[in-house]
Amino acid sequence: MAASSGLFRTKLSKLKFRMKERDLDIIMLQNWSNIFYMTGLRTAVMTRPINLIVPLNGDPVLIASKLLERTIRNEVRWIDDVRFWTEFKEAKDEEVYTPSDLIKDALNQIGIRAGKIGIEKGYFSVQSFERLKELLPSGDFSDCSDVLGSMRMVKYPEEIALLKRAIAITDSVFKIAVEDLVRRGRTELDVAIDILKCLLEKGAEGASFFPMVNSGRRSTLLSTRPSKKKICDKEIVLIDFGAVYEGYCADITRMAAVGDIPESQKELFKKILEIEEKTLRVIAPKKAACDIYNYAMTEFDREKLPRSIHRIGHGIGIDYHEGPFLGYWDETPLENGMVVAVEPGINLTDFGIRIEDAVLVTKKGCEILSKAPKDLYQTA
Repeated sequence: MAASSGLFRTKLSKLKFRMKERDLDIIMLQNWSNIFYMTGLRTAVMTRPINLIVPLNGDPVLIASKLLERTIRNEVRWIDDVRFWTEFKEAKDEEVYTPSDLIKDALNQIGIRAGKIGIEKGYFSVQSFERLKELLPSGDFSDCSDVLGSMRMVKYPEEIALLKRAIAITDSVFKIAVEDLVRRGRTELDVAIDILKCLLEKGAEGASFFPMVNSGRRSTLLSTRPSKKKICDKEIVLIDFGAVYEGYCADITRMAAVGDIPESQKELFKKILEIEEKTLRVIAPKKAACDIYNYAMTEFDREKLPRSIHRIGHGIGIDYHEGPFLGYWDETPLENGMVVAVEPGINLTDFGIRIEDAVLVTKKGCEILSKAPKDLYQTA
């Protein structure tokens, strides 16, 4: 279900429109997620820089290591100007090109020697930036990270279809996880490994992140890997994972109880679930991301619960955490086509609870994409 060349050309036209709004003469991308978004290049090689040069007037140029030539020829069909720098000589008389050589040649051919240059300051290394300033001593460099970030927030129908598939795979594996995998005596790591295997068997190409399986006190930990701790009787277990399907990431969280957990934990789970479901009902176009957060926090206050989280959700797409962020600081208006993960939660001393659903913002409200039951799963 690879994206069509037409979709990439549509993205290119939209990017150039944004560039014109910002008075940018050229944009240079190094962030792999943004390069994948603009080109369809699925292969991420973090140790070898890949550069996408997009001039306001002219065609894009993709620059990469010659070692990736076959891969790029296979995955990127719509960009005609692809240039490869030499990493290892294949013949004694072969001319050697560095990334800087090819960037310099491309800029000269495009006719850019000055002007306003957009770069992703959060992703360019200091070395790359210093070299770029040497190539363009008269350039006016501007951070353009938000340009691609804002474009990626609103998904095209093709992207929504891929996200729906990733979420459906995740839903199916949650059923297996709680019915067959989460058991007392098993380690968190064993369960996580089995979840990863199930994702692959169900058609995922991988996991958005290594599955989180946190039991007992470890359910209070955020963004942590599973441990070799054994799951014990009368413990609550937080399970957070997502499938990757053709480059797009799901992210869902559910809770399980091993044996008979304390009534206080069951009651708190019900309160968090009620807050999550109320929050889902207020998601709609034109509402600011921070308004969703503020609504959830009002519900926390009403229930006299501590505010132990700094945001209650985030966008999902090529990255499992991307804009918009449902936090107090993000004033981004929600739009039709955005896909967000809504995950209110609470962390106390002995345990934590979080429930997370993937939601598509529609013209009139939202569509809940994740279908895995949200009850507190009871396991043996």
